[in-house]
Amino acid sequence: RSDRSQILAAFVDLSQGLGAISLWGALAREEFMQRYSRTMFGALWAIGSFMLWSLAISFFFGALSSIDGQAFTLYVVVGFLVFSYITSTVNEGCNVFLSARRWLQSANLPVSIFVFKDVARGLINFAFSLIAAIILLFIFGYRPELDDLWAMAGLVMLPVNAVWVTLLFGVISADQRD
Repeated sequence: RSDRSQILAAFVDLSQGLGAISLWGALAREEFMQRYSRTMFGALWAIGSFMLWSLAISFFFGALSSIDGQAFTLYVVVGFLVFSYITSTVNEGCNVFLSARRWLQSANLPVSIFVFKDVARGLINFAFSLIAAIILLFIFGYRPELDDLWAMAGLVMLPVNAVWVTLLFGVISADQRD
């Protein structure tokens, strides 16, 4: 096939995959619930673990920092929120096609469904972490300002970029296994 037809096939796959939101949305929810089903607290563990880690780092390193404790906690909470989303996107992107191997071999589905599923599952995790971050920020006295709307624009760009990052690392990892 020519380069032009391969590019067209890729865009068709992405379009069909995006259109199958009910499928990849259900798969993402199922994987998220399955991940936390064996814990006593269930999905609340996602909130609790984020809060515990953020508080531990804030108290431990905040004592060593010359920055005000309230400001330091803000940096830690927001930084950890974004960092954990980016690292999970890259890590899970490396396995996106390997973990979907059986689906890909047995069903005639667009490959991008599994990319969108991973991004959606990451967004579910991110939403729980965001709830924890908002709780912590208000506990430590943070009050939103008008300039914070720029941060919201940046948060919207995270899942948009997660699609191509997951696709890129998935293709590289599927081709170059350990």
